[in-house]
Amino acid sequence: MISRALTKLSSLGHFVVQTMLDRAAVISTRAVAAPDDERPLVIVRVDAIGDFVVWLGSAQALVAHYKPRRVVLIANQLVADLARATELFDEVISLNVKAFQRDWRYRYAMMRRIRSLGSVVAIQPTYSRSFWLGDGLIKASGAQERVGQVGDQNNIRYWQKRVSDQWYTRLVPNGEPARHEFERNAGFLKALGISSAAASWGRLGFVGERPGSLAGSRAYFVVVPGAGSDRRIWPLDRFAALSRKVSTQHDLRLVVCGSPNEKPLCEALAREADLDDTLVLAGQTSVPELIETIRGARLTVANDSSAVHIAAAVGAPSLCLLGGGHFARFLPYPEELQNLTAQNTPSCVHADMPCFNCNWQCSQPHKPKGPFPCIEAITIDQATKTASQLLETRKVFL
Repeated sequence: MISRALTKLSSLGHFVVQTMLDRAAVISTRAVAAPDDERPLVIVRVDAIGDFVVWLGSAQALVAHYKPRRVVLIANQLVADLARATELFDEVISLNVKAFQRDWRYRYAMMRRIRSLGSVVAIQPTYSRSFWLGDGLIKASGAQERVGQVGDQNNIRYWQKRVSDQWYTRLVPNGEPARHEFERNAGFLKALGISSAAASWGRLGFVGERPGSLAGSRAYFVVVPGAGSDRRIWPLDRFAALSRKVSTQHDLRLVVCGSPNEKPLCEALAREADLDDTLVLAGQTSVPELIETIRGARLTVANDSSAVHIAAAVGAPSLCLLGGGHFARFLPYPEELQNLTAQNTPSCVHADMPCFNCNWQCSQPHKPKGPFPCIEAITIDQATKTASQLLETRKVFL
């Protein structure tokens, strides 16, 4: 009881101090004076790579709608280079999300920078909003018009949402509760007056070069074994078994990709697969290099992660080992998606369960460690069969 009270007191103290610092940053900053038509549109999109790629088609329509107004994107540093490479935005401000949440000096400086832009319109198109991140940046903008989505409570507490809802001049209703992210993005655009908006896939053109270690190599396939949580990772021995079968039956080199934090996992997969000429690129590629690596792959195999959306955006075949936590919100892609073709549609293997869409709050009996039951239930036979079918029926367009 005492521990809970201390936790609440600490949380309240953090809220008060951080709010005061944020306010100090804002009121101490003078926005650049300029006529309204010369002041920028600020878009706040600070989530991770997969979300950005899924949003790309809507981003193109949003920027076109507000042109010739200058457009500034505030982006997670993970996607900042990619955002610049698209050449959609006049300026991309890279945000170190971890530092913004934990380092008050960095946060203070960033809040001042955002305020100084003097934006006339600030938009956060993210559905699952975050109080200290996206919502805080919207407040800092000081824009005359601040638009967001009503959203859900996946990343925000009830009381926080009640507070930050007041920081917007307009919140777009959610519409139907169970919708794919493509459809939500299109609905948001329509609410902004873009009547032609439709759920559409955004194509990624060339954004860089493949890593030099792939130069002149034989045809290859990519495996990305990581995920946002260890509980959402398909068992490593099954990834290894699938990799051996694909490599030997189709004469393909195994290339293992992932973030720097996933390097031990990727190296473990390479050892388990025990194949000659395996290349581990985890932690060695920029985001543009990863994209070009996936573009050139005969097949990309991954959990529910950004790699699958990247493959779709570059028109390359992919196979997703899909759990049920957010089923149909991000994957599988909706059939009515504009510009959708067999070539760029991710193939998903999953095991149906009645508890789907639990937001990864698993209600089924499960072990304290290891994959959730919906991930564990995906068999090696399902996955290897689908992988072989993809390799036999699809081509890579470079």
